[in-house]
Amino acid sequence: MGEATPLRVPASIPHNPISDRQKRIDGRGVYGLNWWVNGIKPDGKRKWPGAPVRTYAASGFNENKWFAIPEWGTVLVRMRTEGRPDNVDEVWSAFFAQVARALGSPSQARGAQSKGTSASPTRRRQ
Repeated sequence: MGEATPLRVPASIPHNPISDRQKRIDGRGVYGLNWWVNGIKPDGKRKWPGAPVRTYAASGFNENKWFAIPEWGTVLVRMRTEGRPDNVDEVWSAFFAQVARALGSPSQARGAQSKGTSASPTRRRQ
């Protein structure tokens, strides 16, 4: 995974979308070899500010998601049958911030780093 998940699309390249779909999807600073990473976007913000820095994801049809959160020792899968909301990254970031609070883990939204600490994730099916 270390070789597959590094950032491959620098935030500095121009974004010239030619379709409505391309206007919604901007991988600059957050995309690498079919993986979405919690990198820094051109606006200087992380893709999911509420998630740990090393979070990465695969995304499929109808916004089905597979997230790996190494800092929490967690894999999260989300399946849905509807399309995506316009603010999907904000929704995920808020979710990750709530999970971080529940785990007692530092949140990126508060600017904290998780050096030398490790939360024991509680896994619960809903």
